[in-house]
Amino acid sequence: MKITSFIFGIFITIFCHISHAQTSKTSTQLKEIQGLYEVDNSGNISYVNIIENLNLSEKEIYDRALSYFITKYGDANSVIQEKK
Repeated sequence: MKITSFIFGIFITIFCHISHAQTSKTSTQLKEIQGLYEVDNSGNISYVNIIENLNLSEKEIYDRALSYFITKYGDANSVIQEKK
């Protein structure tokens, strides 16, 4: 019984020592992207990029965006709400 407890204690000590929630590499990566993305009230990451002078109509832009979401996600309705 004592040997089992000893081995379990060693295992827990080693596991706690080598497992970290964030490594220094992760911390560095988080610092590099800080300010590029914003977190909304729901905790979701959002990215906004405004592109000007597309020389397209509003309908053409909407149709292209909808086509992209359908191609990328397979079902646009599961990703975006329909235009009203």
